[in-house]
Amino acid sequence: MLRSPQVRNGVVETPSPSHFHSSVSVHKLRRFNILVVVFRFASFCFSLASAIFMFTNSRRGNDLPQWHHFDAFRFVAVAGAIVALYSLFEVGASVWEISRGATVFPEVVQVWFDFGHDQVFAYLLLSAESAGTSLARTLREMDTCTINNAFCVQSDISIAFGFAGFMFLGFSSLLSGFRVQVMSNETLKTSNSSHVIEENFYYPTIIYTSSTIYPISVGLYNITIFLKIS
Repeated sequence: MLRSPQVRNGVVETPSPSHFHSSVSVHKLRRFNILVVVFRFASFCFSLASAIFMFTNSRRGNDLPQWHHFDAFRFVAVAGAIVALYSLFEVGASVWEISRGATVFPEVVQVWFDFGHDQVFAYLLLSAESAGTSLARTLREMDTCTINNAFCVQSDISIAFGFAGFMFLGFSSLLSGFRVQVMSNETLKTSNSSHVIEENFYYPTIIYTSSTIYPISVGLYNITIFLKIS
């Protein structure tokens, strides 16, 4: 984030740019932010669609299954709604950064806010869709889907949209993790101690890589299971 020059004692001082913005050219930074907007908007659309399909998955009749009769399907609906709201906020924050050239919060806070919440909500969505997949498998082994196949089909669609939302949120998490790595490395490079740089240069890389690749791998495994039962 760039700040306006200040005049002190008759001398114009130009503050240094922020860590991430100083490491990436303006053109590359704009393309990076546009890619973030695309991923976050896709996560919003799929998560919202997942929540809508599950919330509307009700059939008239006392003997027919309803989505709110099952804990796992309630989890899918609520998780999709929460992630949709979060993704919508992040879309707005990314558009703000593109248009204003500055983050909504101070950049250090914004970068860690994005990375941390991406991790939390990615795991939330993954847990919900995994629970929904397990329940969908159980219902197909019973007579529920035979009696009311439309209910099972709509549940499958909702879960599929949820997995798609998770994947795009995972991609967004990779990008936010990249920003954490760049910012951390820039901080280490400006340190006066070469010993600190040597010991900690790869630490941010290990943290962000392990915390983003693992949930995506687990998500792909659960998607494979879901495709087998659908």
